[in-house]
Amino acid sequence: MEMRASMSDPRDGLYRLVLIGERGKLPLGVMEPEGDTLKLVRRPYQRDVLSLGRILRGEARRSAHFSGGNGWQYTEHPAQLFTSRWLRRDLEEMGPALWRREKGKLRLALPYTPQRRFPMEKLFCFAVMERIEGTAWAVYTFDGEEGPCLPEKI
Repeated sequence: MEMRASMSDPRDGLYRLVLIGERGKLPLGVMEPEGDTLKLVRRPYQRDVLSLGRILRGEARRSAHFSGGNGWQYTEHPAQLFTSRWLRRDLEEMGPALWRREKGKLRLALPYTPQRRFPMEKLFCFAVMERIEGTAWAVYTFDGEEGPCLPEKI
């Protein structure tokens, strides 16, 4: 069974889609930007969908707000923040992210959910898990030469 959803992109944060049923809810994931639209296509397990009972609705819930005073900036294309080919290649298909400059370093926050592969899996030992406005993020720090920094050196 394939689930599809779309909405106009308000460009104010990341939105997660949740399927609401009579007996519970099923998180489907982060909606991905495509032009002026946020879209999601998922194929959840049929048993998970059936466990909800009658489907009442789907809800797009903003899970991170980007215009706050926390210093994070939103980007749809995190690869464009880098010049290194290997980073650009790894980030090309990553989707939306948050970033900021801090103490001469670039911090990059990638959305984390246990249902998907860890973001930038090759560099997982450099990640620090942080909650930003209630959402889990894998945060990487890169020095001025785009090398990853160990968490204790941040």
